[in-house]
Amino acid sequence: METTERIRKKVVNNFFGKITNYYEAPVTYNAPVYNNEVRQTTTATEGTAQAAKRTVNTTGRPMADELASCFREGVDAQACIERMRPYIAGERGKQVVLVLKAAYRLEWFEKMPIFPQLVREYGELGNQRGFCEQMKNGFFSEDEINNMTEKLMA
Repeated sequence: METTERIRKKVVNNFFGKITNYYEAPVTYNAPVYNNEVRQTTTATEGTAQAAKRTVNTTGRPMADELASCFREGVDAQACIERMRPYIAGERGKQVVLVLKAAYRLEWFEKMPIFPQLVREYGELGNQRGFCEQMKNGFFSEDEINNMTEKLMA
């Protein structure tokens, strides 16, 4: 679809105090045509209305994988997720990080899960910034981590 726009008269007071009137020429460009049903953007060319098609990701960044993708191969991911649920669901920040560090010490995780994965699995967990700070700087004693590993193993 070809679109023509006419830009209105502009009055500009330039640096030297002189008032300048000018018009800009009509602008012709190829406007994108949106098809929301298929979530594709079609760019129309001069000859045809839908000559070139290209799929555009309109949802932003790709979502993180499921939480189960963070577990090691020999570990039953669903059983571990359910074991951690009473200690993580409804909690915030420090408690959540303590459970994750204990699970990592038990060698359940191949890589530590990220905040969006946990939120999708367990619901509201507080602020992402606080969570990340606790992951970096959370100082837990050996007793705290050992107690949590015992609770997770039980």
